[in-house]
Amino acid sequence: MVRWQIYGPEQEGLSLCERHRGVRGLSDTEMIRQMVLGTAARRFRHRRERTPLLPTLQSVRHIFRKTRSRLYELSDIAGFFESFDQGPVRAARYAKEVEYLLARHAEQRRQNISRDGAERAQGMQIFERVKAHLLATGKIELAAAIQFSDFRPKTNSLYVVVPPTMAASFIGKGGRNINDLSAAVGARVSLERSAQKGMS
Repeated sequence: MVRWQIYGPEQEGLSLCERHRGVRGLSDTEMIRQMVLGTAARRFRHRRERTPLLPTLQSVRHIFRKTRSRLYELSDIAGFFESFDQGPVRAARYAKEVEYLLARHAEQRRQNISRDGAERAQGMQIFERVKAHLLATGKIELAAAIQFSDFRPKTNSLYVVVPPTMAASFIGKGGRNINDLSAAVGARVSLERSAQKGMS
């Protein structure tokens, strides 16, 4: 058995058997199914107040980013939950737990999307400063190729995607370029490494 961490560092994630441990090979909808039914099963078995609810959309996006090597819009991930199909009869005993989890998650999804919109707007302002700085320092091709990925206000961190062939020059020797860029725009700039190979 292996643990698939989706609840945060302070809690254990889903326990997967050999059959279900190939997370990277699952479809998007099957990944969501694992999360929902796995969480419902934990609640059904333990019946205690502190059993977990479903992860936030931001957490799911992070999981997808790590396992898919591509970027997802939060609205697309929300859609996976909204169209969730419980499926086989064998999961029927978890039906009430699934219904409860999805109902609780619906309000959380609305809040997540609203928060994401505000954070994205804040991050895009910093991202535009990044592009302006690259242009001002003569890195025109890099400025045209760079893409916004994510912004995390709590750590003032901006995540960007650049083509793999440009990653070295973006970072610079010993991280000099990216450190100078971070100082210039007033935020910690980092490469979204898991998305690099998925970028065309």
